[in-house]
Amino acid sequence: MCSLENQLVPAFDFLENLLQSDASVIKAIKRYPGILYINVENMARVVDVLRDNGVPKKNIALLIRSKPSIMISNLENFKKLIQKVALMGFRPSKSQFVCAIMVLMSLSRSTWEKKFAVYRRWGLSEEEILTAFVKFPMFMRISVEKIAGSMDLFVNKLGWESSYIAKNPTFSSYSLEQRLIPRALVLQFLVSKGLFEKSFRSLAFFNTPEDKFRQMFIDHHAESTQILRFYEEKLNLSSVVNSSAF
Repeated sequence: MCSLENQLVPAFDFLENLLQSDASVIKAIKRYPGILYINVENMARVVDVLRDNGVPKKNIALLIRSKPSIMISNLENFKKLIQKVALMGFRPSKSQFVCAIMVLMSLSRSTWEKKFAVYRRWGLSEEEILTAFVKFPMFMRISVEKIAGSMDLFVNKLGWESSYIAKNPTFSSYSLEQRLIPRALVLQFLVSKGLFEKSFRSLAFFNTPEDKFRQMFIDHHAESTQILRFYEEKLNLSSVVNSSAF
């Protein structure tokens, strides 16, 4: 129903200039087909607001690729959101700024407050929660259930302080079943064998990529075969539980 010459081609060309490739535009359209119906002048106004607030072009492109529906934002509300993100301590020149925009746009106020309340029940202060969010916006993107499960794992099962978790919030990007729980069980196993101190605290144990994890924490121990077998059993068990859930 849209004019090819007056709407579809100009919209595509505008996005291509912004995202720098046909492939990126096509991905954005697949994610939100309605972007082709938006008036180019309206899209330009959204982009101008971001530029005027110091967001570099590459991060604007990141935002549009990840959340193309941003282009239909009410301009005044969008400006208020940007001001809110800046007041939280995000720097417009950093990619976390647009990540925070995406997270806040995807959460209702009640959902944000619900997640905030869950973290507070685990002993975190408002300042600690906001600091963790500024460090890693996905900290507030994960579900209430995953927040509770992750904090229970680290605080109750491993005995780590909740404040340490808040200072190292990248754990929230990993699967609870496929990474956090299996590795936590391996850590408990290593502690039980006297290979790690009970006071061991390092999220590198969970952040390290799989191949390096095996090399750093499994392969060089004399009991490596036993530890590896234990770890793979836990990974397989998690996969079975995960697949059965679907």
